Amino acid sequence: MTRPSKKAAEREIVERVLSVIGLKAEIDNTGVRPDIILKVSDQTIGVEVTTYQSDKTVASRSKKARVSQREVEAAWERFEFLAKLFDVSIRI
Repeated sequence: MTRPSKKAAEREIVERVLSVIGLKAEIDNTGVRPDIILKVSDQTIGVEVTTYQSDKTVASRSKKARVSQREVEAAWERFEFLAKLFDVSIRI
């Protein structure tokens, strides 16, 4: 189950976004999935809140060192850029 502090943070993010775009909605964040349910007029919209965590680390192949997620993403972006230069298609 989601922690109350996380639910409060998710709700605050959605409230700020709604405020910026000027949308009035009834907000329900009592469930687990989706994080938030918005009721706008006669429409119901499920919202999953995802935040970027640049300080996250991932294990390297040697498993002796950890590398920041941003370093891994930067290496992938360089790889994609170079692949395009050489007209190489990348599929995952």
